[in-house]
Amino acid sequence: MRILFFILINIFILTTYANASQVQSKQALIKKANKKDVQAMIELNKIYLFPQTKEGVDFYTKWYDLVLKSKDTKDIIAFANVYGKYQDMFSDGIKNYIVLLNKAIKLGNKEAVYMLIDTYVTTEQVLEEVTNNKELKKIFDDAIKSAKEQRLIDLYTKYLLDTKTTSYERLLRARLTSKLIKQLNFKAPNLDKLLELDTLYNTYDMKKVKEKADEIYALDDYNLLVVTADFFYGKYKADEGKKFYEKALKIDNTDVTKLDDTKAISYYYNKAKIYEAIQAYKTTQNEDLIVGFLQKAALLDSYDATKELLEIYLKNVKYKDAYLALEKKLLKLNESKRALADYLFNNRDKEKAMKILNELAKKGNENAMIELAIKPFKKKSTSPFSSGDTYGYYDPDVAVVNRKWQKIILNSNKPYLISKLRNAIGKSPILYKEYTKLREEIETKEIKEKNILTLRDLYEQNKINNNKLARNYLNQAIKLGDVKSGLILAQADKIEKNKKPGGKEYFIAKMYESGMFGKIDNRKAMYYYKASAKLGYPLAYMTLGIYYRQTLDHAIAIDYFKKCVALGEGVCYAYMAKYYEEGYIQILKRDMNKALEYYKKSYELDKNKDVAKYIAKIYEIGKGSVTSDSELAKQWYEKANIEKAK
Repeated sequence: MRILFFILINIFILTTYANASQVQSKQALIKKANKKDVQAMIELNKIYLFPQTKEGVDFYTKWYDLVLKSKDTKDIIAFANVYGKYQDMFSDGIKNYIVLLNKAIKLGNKEAVYMLIDTYVTTEQVLEEVTNNKELKKIFDDAIKSAKEQRLIDLYTKYLLDTKTTSYERLLRARLTSKLIKQLNFKAPNLDKLLELDTLYNTYDMKKVKEKADEIYALDDYNLLVVTADFFYGKYKADEGKKFYEKALKIDNTDVTKLDDTKAISYYYNKAKIYEAIQAYKTTQNEDLIVGFLQKAALLDSYDATKELLEIYLKNVKYKDAYLALEKKLLKLNESKRALADYLFNNRDKEKAMKILNELAKKGNENAMIELAIKPFKKKSTSPFSSGDTYGYYDPDVAVVNRKWQKIILNSNKPYLISKLRNAIGKSPILYKEYTKLREEIETKEIKEKNILTLRDLYEQNKINNNKLARNYLNQAIKLGDVKSGLILAQADKIEKNKKPGGKEYFIAKMYESGMFGKIDNRKAMYYYKASAKLGYPLAYMTLGIYYRQTLDHAIAIDYFKKCVALGEGVCYAYMAKYYEEGYIQILKRDMNKALEYYKKSYELDKNKDVAKYIAKIYEIGKGSVTSDSELAKQWYEKANIEKAK
């Protein structure tokens, strides 16, 4: 029966895709694009990943002027998104992206305003470019004047509730949004009170923290209560966080019928997470509540909610009937149906799972296609001593399906789908090794297409184990005209020349942090910063100290700054001076004389005028044990080149 099933699956694959509809050729789309067909330009990106190639960069650069003359805001925004996605492929990628959105705004497209704001707040490179470029700053400020107060508050709320980002990122994005709200002269929203709470927490003044927390608790603001609860859970104050969650649940009057499916999924999923966070699942009643919210999100086609729901069902036999009823409904959906297939594949019925994935693939679900191409074809061990997959013990029937789908994808004439397969293989060290031949075949195909991003990726993959090969890939990208690859190579040369212990690791960290390897990767950056610090590199100590100060882990920050001070870094002296000036309970006693000593040492090393100005202010007004001294204040204002010195 099993053999017959997999024979039928293979016949199904061949008959379904043998005569698959052909996509338009690249040349046909280029011809249309040259005639101002913006949809053809978008299809070239969607199907052929055209902006990733040298040829594509040249064409999109030419088409930019054509699109800028368009009056169709949807076309302008769609084209702008290409520049937004591939900012570093174009010499003026960020600028052109902002100019295009600004054009759409001037033509009356209101959504473009919030797209621009969202990109500014969430994309580090855009924030930096707008901040440091007066021309872009003026364009940005003019463009956002039409923003509405409530929409900005909605963005503010979204950033604070985004659990896929770190606490530091959430608060940073919230602060940037709050600044824009004030810039536009709107009333400060209640959510600002969380930022005030965060600032107070930074001072370790627990009395003021409690007062601010009580002020927030007294407000019947659901979103504010939820983000405050998240804040306290992040500080390991579960009891305090639980109190805020419980009040939020009591006052919640959200009308879900007014939400679109995406927002409704987020609402139900977050409600389930709240109940889990306050450990309500310890009682049967509240576990049922969690199940209820997850089920509502699952039936709106949420893969993540379905996955978590099925895991709960698996652990408790009482949900058997509920599972059977849910399965019938999930089979009518898309991503939730795929979650069901994954659940069946891993726990109950591999044959049924493969059948479901094939049905989804037939309807165009690309995630299902990728899964069918690389789904683990190792059987789970039946040994009582094994806790997982036993590699080397193959399931040949599933392996046959894998190979069929790999062939279909490779012959699909859809570079984006082929690239998606390569990326999926690259995410897992096991798959990366297991599918070496397939991966290399795809890489060869993409290099032949002169795909610059593939060449950058291959540099990153090989730079540690085979530096010569890695540099060869970068040189190929440089020959294709990729400026960023030239910058990466220049940075790599700088790393090679840095002979100080930890220097190489520090510069690799900086490259990951700045996105020099194709995208920003803060996790890898942190790994290399810590590796550099272990080798005693002073700038790594400084960077880590600043990071942990921002995340309010002051004991760790102070430890790094002390090590940095011992190596004579002026910036670290300034940070330690600030700590001595503020004082932190159980970490560092307040000592203004020590603070002044460290500020002066910082100035002696770096001649930083801001530090001189700060010392002058201390002498001007007097602070703590340091008495006011107008003559010394005048001397330090002179060093800072400030008018008050006269």
